[in-house]
Amino acid sequence: MPEPLKAEEVNSHTDPSVSKQWDDETPKKQQIEEFYKTVDGLKIGLLTTIRGGLGPVSRSMAVAKVCPNTRKSLKT
Repeated sequence: MPEPLKAEEVNSHTDPSVSKQWDDETPKKQQIEEFYKTVDGLKIGLLTTIRGGLGPVSRSMAVAKVCPNTRKSLKT
């Protein structure tokens, strides 16, 4: 079992997911297009909510296909 990470070990230089979360240089339009490209390749995703008194609750859900007209605003 790997050792747990310490907070100072997780930063944008060592973890690509952290660097994408705090990326202010890439235009939002491009970030959204990259997100859609990632999601389009998935079949199942997790929907997580937080319930009072219980905490996080997750359930798997099928990813719906999006009609091409829905993304019209992203294209120039």
